Amino acid sequence: MLGFVKRIVHSSVWLSHLNYFKGQVMFRLGISAHKSGSTHSHMDIDASVQYVKDIFADYIHYGGVDEQWIRGKHILEIGPGDNLGAGLLFLAKGAASYLAVDRFFAGTDERRNEIIYRRLYDGLSEKEKEAISDTVTLVGDDGARLQGDRLSAIYDCAIEKLKERKPDAEFDVVLSRAVLEHVYELDEAWRNMVALLAPDGRMWHKVDFRNHGLYSQFHPLYFLTISSGLWRIISQPDPTLNRCRIGQYKRLGAAHFDNTKIYYSNILDHPESVPHWEQLELGEQYEQKDLDCVNAIRPQLAREYKDLTDEDLLVCGAFVACDGKK
Repeated sequence: MLGFVKRIVHSSVWLSHLNYFKGQVMFRLGISAHKSGSTHSHMDIDASVQYVKDIFADYIHYGGVDEQWIRGKHILEIGPGDNLGAGLLFLAKGAASYLAVDRFFAGTDERRNEIIYRRLYDGLSEKEKEAISDTVTLVGDDGARLQGDRLSAIYDCAIEKLKERKPDAEFDVVLSRAVLEHVYELDEAWRNMVALLAPDGRMWHKVDFRNHGLYSQFHPLYFLTISSGLWRIISQPDPTLNRCRIGQYKRLGAAHFDNTKIYYSNILDHPESVPHWEQLELGEQYEQKDLDCVNAIRPQLAREYKDLTDEDLLVCGAFVACDGKK
């Protein structure tokens, strides 16, 4: 019966509007929890450990540095969610400090995290273990806890407010994964991140431009047809998709940095490309059927999206790497 009702709801745009609005009401009333950030709760332990290793490797690879470069650096991660494993690896590779900041507090399973941290710790060299001796306390045969001043997290604090909380803070890298699509105002968040960077600091951001399941049954870009007013009602505060596209990141990168490198990871609703692409060409990274998909939805797009380029609409995931702060 429940499956039948879901099919009926998903078959109607207006019923989908009401369903998404119901979710916002339930969150505001405290009936349901915020969905963003609880990445590891949906994985088994082995998958979680590998995920942490993979995202750390992504930062190094697409950030255009090697592990030597990490030494002595101060790292700020935006939106760490329910696990600080990436910070543990940064410190193990020689980073001076790691601070995580999140607008929300994702529900965490501390015992589960202890096992993940221990698995990560056990995979390190003796030198790397020594580098985090002040950060890791082993618990029993299979657990590890994180502590100390060099690894810390601030929850219930938006990136736009961090400068107020820590006016003297300065970071060598500001990074995030699948977070910036959730900030309320991208331009403001970006300016605040740049303000927190050291003069030679860098920004590394993996961004997901997809619909996050909203209206995906109609078209991968149908969520861009919704007017701004209605979109605020059905998408905020959970999960708060700002619907910014790759062109806006290129503009912000050019305004604040001498160098901005884009690595494309997703086209429409296709699986992620690994490794990511450095360019987009018809017949290589996407096909005519993808352009046809874009052109089919163009007449329905909301006013602010009607004049976007094909690339703005095709690209649904990218890694943005910036350096040379202006």
